[in-house]
Amino acid sequence: MQHCVHNLAGVFTGEGFAKKQGRRPEAADCGFIRGPIDILCNHRGSIESLRRTSARRKPQGRFTDGTGRFATAGFVDSHTHSLFAGSRSSEFFMRWQGRSYAEIAAQGGGIHSTASEVRRTDDRQLAASLNLRNAPQVPKLCENP
Repeated sequence: MQHCVHNLAGVFTGEGFAKKQGRRPEAADCGFIRGPIDILCNHRGSIESLRRTSARRKPQGRFTDGTGRFATAGFVDSHTHSLFAGSRSSEFFMRWQGRSYAEIAAQGGGIHSTASEVRRTDDRQLAASLNLRNAPQVPKLCENP
């Protein structure tokens, strides 16, 4: 049975990051298909095709309404830690370029880089950033020492 994600606002494909040739990634590198667009999947959940959403062509079989949403490629382990210091955002671009975690770590990235940054950061700064990140969704998690 086919499944369709119908009427997405757009799809980020990730195409272009491997072609950046050593320069810093730019917004134009990300590969974006502006919607409305449908993603058609086969019975195994694999993407078969992308197509423009048509008012005349309603999805057949099972479908998910994607109105106002975007699809992205390759988020397998999207988790976060509330308490952290430093940034690893550039590593997403390296992964899209095909670099392994070992290669990223060898260049000074990876979990060890941000763990080291946490150890170098003052406890008051860590507490303040933790409370800022979690406010106003949850009560204050920790008082400044």
